[in-house]
Amino acid sequence: MPQTHELNSFAGSFEHLVSGAKRSDIRANDRDYQVGDVVTFKEGWPENGEFVYTGRKISGIISHIDTYGCLDGFVNLSLKRMGLLVV
Repeated sequence: MPQTHELNSFAGSFEHLVSGAKRSDIRANDRDYQVGDVVTFKEGWPENGEFVYTGRKISGIISHIDTYGCLDGFVNLSLKRMGLLVV
């Protein structure tokens, strides 16, 4: 059964997800990501040791996972159907 993962995304990177210019994301491999899982990116920025959210979100489905060119412990998540949820 597919899982949903909520991830923080800095405002600049988030805009590229919204525009469609960015269709993959490199993340620490700490969540047992699987093809078919839904990833929801929450826009924000760090402030005083906290992550401050803007309230905007965008979701997509993981279509491919690879480690080529990634540091140990990281994966590249390829995404499809971005924009399932934009608030």
